[in-house]
Amino acid sequence: MKNLYLLVFYLFVVYSLQAQECNTYALHWDLDQNTEFITQLDPISGEVIKLDSIPSINMVQHGFSAINPDQGIYYFHGLDDGNSGKLYSLNLHDGSIQTAVDFPPADINGNLIEMHYHPFNGLLYALHWDNEEEMEYFVSINPQNGEVIKIQSLVDVHLIQMDYSALDHLNDRYYFMGIDYNNDARLYTIDINTEAIIFDPLFSSNEINGGVNELEVNTGRGTLYSLHYDQVESMEYFVQINPETASITKLGSFPSIQFIQSGFSAINTLKGEYYFYGIDENGDGVFHTVNIFSGEITNSVDIYGDFNGGLKELQFPNISPVIPKISQTAICDTDS
Repeated sequence: MKNLYLLVFYLFVVYSLQAQECNTYALHWDLDQNTEFITQLDPISGEVIKLDSIPSINMVQHGFSAINPDQGIYYFHGLDDGNSGKLYSLNLHDGSIQTAVDFPPADINGNLIEMHYHPFNGLLYALHWDNEEEMEYFVSINPQNGEVIKIQSLVDVHLIQMDYSALDHLNDRYYFMGIDYNNDARLYTIDINTEAIIFDPLFSSNEINGGVNELEVNTGRGTLYSLHYDQVESMEYFVQINPETASITKLGSFPSIQFIQSGFSAINTLKGEYYFYGIDENGDGVFHTVNIFSGEITNSVDIYGDFNGGLKELQFPNISPVIPKISQTAICDTDS
């Protein structure tokens, strides 16, 4: 009954907010100013707007950002100019720093990667390799104070594929690609409630002639989407992945795309759109929008604006049915 209730309420939210247009958000190191910025990227026009600078940032951890759409908060891990780690919370309404807590905690010995936000409990979830125990863990992170709690050890997981994880908050599923101790790639599904791995099918890149990258989940339906480069066909594809079997269905091909920017994809579940940045055969970078149902590219734009340098850590604020007064707290504007 819980999932049915959430689905019905989610559909209500979708229809009530269908008039809204939302932007994506990313971090940007400006080469002219030698300063990190939080930016807003319009997926329709490609315009980039600097919301605010982030003073004293020396480095940003790749692949470790998340977004709280209901409160308009962007989380990331960075090093300040004193080389101290901080878990930053940025207010996306004005770009200001809301909190910057010491991170990771002193009792965490090893890396933390693949972070995602769960709107129902307000926690962040991630993967953590403990150097002392030589063990991978599924962990939760309190964004208010940076506390890390080990939820479950992942005894069979040896390595993690970077930039390939997703969290489905409606079904309480955390997905990631890992390598076991037999050197086999597996697509893992963790049930956040039971803390157990419920699926871990083998993923054979040989059978599909290449790897996959940029995983996203449609939380309304619990379906996984990704990009896949077929090395035999020399073709980039947009694909759907079955989490129980790891089987892949090719939905659309992109003949002109030669390279993909790692860690720079997002999904808009309300509009059924997948965003990514690709390099074409002429070496030109373009921001693409894909219809997740047909696999077709529906919009391709050059990124432009008053900035000099690259963008990273793309996030899209998918509205969740957890905050009643969504229009007052969410980062997306709506006239409904």
